[in-house]
Amino acid sequence: MNKDNIKKYLILLLAFLFSSFASASAQKISAIRQWVQSSPDEYYSLLARFENGDKDIIKSDLAKLYYGFAFCKEYNGNFDMFSEMYDALKAGDKDKALEEAMKSRKQNPVCLELLYQIASLTFKSPEGVDNAYRVVAMMKVILDSGDGKSPQSAYKVIRTGDEYQILSIVYRMDSLLMQTA
Repeated sequence: MNKDNIKKYLILLLAFLFSSFASASAQKISAIRQWVQSSPDEYYSLLARFENGDKDIIKSDLAKLYYGFAFCKEYNGNFDMFSEMYDALKAGDKDKALEEAMKSRKQNPVCLELLYQIASLTFKSPEGVDNAYRVVAMMKVILDSGDGKSPQSAYKVIRTGDEYQILSIVYRMDSLLMQTA
């Protein structure tokens, strides 16, 4: 299955699940930070549920999961460009690319860029549905944070690359120049 078909599938899945996910704008970032810092065990328990493919995570918890990661010790912002994964993809070694993506995901579990690549690489496998769910869940959190039409209503992301993924997947702007490099 090519990337266009994967994108179409993800967009359809996103539309189908539209009402199932959190509105990030309803979440106060300071409240999320306080929750993560005061209840790290709860945050990591929620993260484990997400990583295990739990599709019953409630609306507000998906936003807590995404935005809360910015307050975890593992968070490294825009500094990881996943060069090993992309080198393997360029070389046509999908197994190595998936291996590198999975390694990177341990340090970036809510990174939309990684989640999308993992979903693309596992699309036809049994775990492909869980991986697609993770992409849609994080896309929905980001899309609910604004409309992207003005600085005041910009999408709120914890990595610039996540916004680029939204623009590429949802708005089909595939030729964006990465400004984070």
